[in-house]
Order: sequence, then C-alpha cells, then structure tokens
Amino acid sequence: MTLVLTGPPPTWKTQLEAADLQNVKRGVAFATFAAGVAVTRFSDGGALYVVDTTAANRQVVLPRAADSAGQEHIVKRATAGANTCVVSSDGGVLDGTASYSLATQYAVGRFMSDGQNWWTT
Repeated sequence: MTLVLTGPPPTWKTQLEAADLQNVKRGVAFATFAAGVAVTRFSDGGALYVVDTTAANRQVVLPRAADSAGQEHIVKRATAGANTCVVSSDGGVLDGTASYSLATQYAVGRFMSDGQNWWTT
C-alpha cells in the first residue's frame, strides 16, 4: 500500500494511517511513502521519516523540490535485512540521480531542497 500525504500533516505524528488523509488535504507539498514509515513533521515543512523494512521493501518519495525550497527531509532506516529502503522525489533529482538507497540498518539520508533539486548533506 502506498499513501499520499498532501499538505502539512499535524505538527507531531508518529504513524500516518489511511484515515488520516482526510485531515491533511491542504497545502501543496506532499510526500509519498509506504506503510511501515513513521513520519514526524517539522514546523518549517521538513520531516523525519523512520523506515521499518522488516516486512517489505519501502520507498519514500519526497515532495516536489520546487514546493520545498529550504526544507530538510531526513530519512532513517531503522531495521536490518534484505528488504530495501529507497528515497526518490516527485520532482527534481537527488544529487543528480533518480533515487537514493539506504542500504544498512541505521543509515541516514538528509535531503535539502534548493527549489529545483534535492541535495544530500
């Protein structure tokens, strides 16, 4: 299952569920992610995604870079195993490529938008 988050969700959210989508359909920026991803939103529009790959491969799709200028999104892989954790963007590239892989447990990707693309820090 893939969920699409449109607009700013509540200030503090530990796990987004399908029923929450009715409460967050406002604004322009969005992120797409699979079940198994806990999301905490920051007041500046950025977010922390903690990804559990125990049960399946996971993908986090960052918002369009054009809608996220100046924002930082942090993705952390919390679990080990053979399943993958991949980060991509709905608009713009990540350090010049289409996706970024977090290959090991506790790997972290920090992504900053310049309004055109995402850059890792």
